[in-house]
Amino acid sequence: MGEDLIQFYKEKIKKEWKIAFLAAFLGCLLVHIFKFTNTLPNHDSLFNVYADQNVTGSGRWFLQYACGVSSYFDLPWVNGLLCAVYLGLTAAIVAETLDMKNPVVIVLSSLVLVTTISTTETLFFEFTADGYLLALMMCALAAYLGCKGNRWYHYAIGGVCICLSLAVYQAYLSFAVVLSVCYLVIHMLNEGMDAKAAWKWVGKNIVIYGAAMAGYFVLWKLILAVTGIPANDYQGISEVGTLRLATILSGAVESVKNLLLYFLEWNILEHPVTLYAVLNILFLLCFVFIVIAAIVKSGIWKKKASLLTLLICLIACVPVISIWSFLSDGVQYRPMMMHSVSLLYILAIVLFDKWACRRTSTAFGLLIALICFNCSVMANISYFYLDKCYERSNYMGSQMMERIEQAQEEHGEEIESIAFVGTQVESVAFANTAPGDRIHLLGTLLEDHLLYDHIHAYLYISNIYGLDLPAASYEDRQVLENTGDVQNMGIWPAENSVEIIDGVLVIKLS
Repeated sequence: MGEDLIQFYKEKIKKEWKIAFLAAFLGCLLVHIFKFTNTLPNHDSLFNVYADQNVTGSGRWFLQYACGVSSYFDLPWVNGLLCAVYLGLTAAIVAETLDMKNPVVIVLSSLVLVTTISTTETLFFEFTADGYLLALMMCALAAYLGCKGNRWYHYAIGGVCICLSLAVYQAYLSFAVVLSVCYLVIHMLNEGMDAKAAWKWVGKNIVIYGAAMAGYFVLWKLILAVTGIPANDYQGISEVGTLRLATILSGAVESVKNLLLYFLEWNILEHPVTLYAVLNILFLLCFVFIVIAAIVKSGIWKKKASLLTLLICLIACVPVISIWSFLSDGVQYRPMMMHSVSLLYILAIVLFDKWACRRTSTAFGLLIALICFNCSVMANISYFYLDKCYERSNYMGSQMMERIEQAQEEHGEEIESIAFVGTQVESVAFANTAPGDRIHLLGTLLEDHLLYDHIHAYLYISNIYGLDLPAASYEDRQVLENTGDVQNMGIWPAENSVEIIDGVLVIKLS
C-alpha cells in the first residue's frame, strides 16, 4: 500500500519544491506555534467561535467552502496546520514560477512568506486564516499557469483560480499580478526578452485576469440576485464596478502611502525610527542597487524600449499592491491585504543571487534573514499581548459574572435582560500607542481586553460563562443611556456600576 505515492514523491516532485515546502511549513510552525497552540481571540473571534463564513454580501461567496475544510469551528491547531500547508505549497509554486535553483534562495524566500507581518495579521483571524491562505495559494498557482502555461486550458484553470480566490478574499489579486511581474522582470533580464514580446505577454495576462475578474463579478451579482442578499458597504465592496476619476486619483496617493507605511510603520518624521523601519530602509536601498546592477550587467540599458518596459513593470507594482483603492473610496488597506509586498523581497533575493558577487549576495541574504527574524519577534510580541488580553478578559468576565449571579439571586424575577452601557474601545485599543514601538502595524488589532462594549462583553460572557440572560435591544440601551439613573451610576468595577433599571440588569462600562 502506498508504493505508488512514494514513487511519485521521489520521481515527480522536484527537489526545489520539497525544499520550498518544508522551509515554509516548518518555518511557519516555528514562528507561529504559540498562536496555533493557544486560544488567543481578538474582537472578531467572539463572533466566530462557530460560524459558516457565509459573507456573500461582501463578495466572498466562496469563503464558506474554503473554510469548510477545517470545519466552521475556531480550531487553532487544525487551522494552523492547514495554514502551514497552504503557505508551503505557495512557497513551492513561487519557487517554480521564478525558476529558483539555489537552496539558500529558496529557503530565504519561503521564510519571507511565512514571517511577513501580512501572514501574522492574517493569523489574528485564525478562524478564517486557512481559507484566506488557500486563496493566496490559488493566486500563486494562477500566476504560475499564466507565466509558464502554453495551452488554453492552463490559462482557463488560472482564470478559475483567480475567480475563486477573489471570492474568498479580494485583496490577493495583487499577489498574482505582482508575482507575474516578478517573472517578467527576471526573464527580461536573464533571457533578454525584448519589449515587443514583453508587451505581448502582458496583453495575454491582462486578458486572463480581466476575464477572471469579470467572471467573479458576474457570478457574485447572480448569487446576490438569486439569494436576495444585498451587497454591503464593508471595505467599500458595494462601490466596486463604478469608476470615478476622484477615486482613481485618491487611489494613486493611497497606494504610495500604503507602501511607505508598510515599510516604515509610521511617519518617521514624527515618530521614532524603529528597527523594522531601519531594516526596510536598508532593504529598499539594496533593492534599488540590485535593479541598477542587473540592468547594467544584463545590457538591457542599451535597448531603450526594453529598459522602459522593465521600469514601467517595476513601478506598476506600487499601484497594483493597493489595486482596490482605485475601485472604491471605502477600502482601507491593512498589512494582511498586502501579502504581495513580500514578493518584492523575494524578487530582490533572486536578483542578488544572479547579478551580485558572492560576498554581496551573502551579505544581502543575512539582511533578509535578519528581517525575517525581526518579523518573527514582532509576531510573538503580538501573540504575547493577545495572551494578556485573553487573561485580562477572563478575569474581568469572571468578576462580571459573579456580580450578575449575585444580582440574579437577589432580584431574579425582576431581571428580564442585560445591557452593557458605554464603550471603552478608545482606551483599550493599542492603535497608535503600540508598546515598545515594535508592533505598530499590528497594534490596530490588539486590545487590553475584549469586554469593551455591549456586543463584545455580552458575547464573551455568553460564550465563556454561559450567560442565560437575553441582551437588551439597541433601542432600550439608547433609552437607558440617557436616563438619570444610568448617568448617576459608577463606572465598572465600582460598587454601583451594576444596577437593575426597569427590568434590565445594567453594567456601566464608561
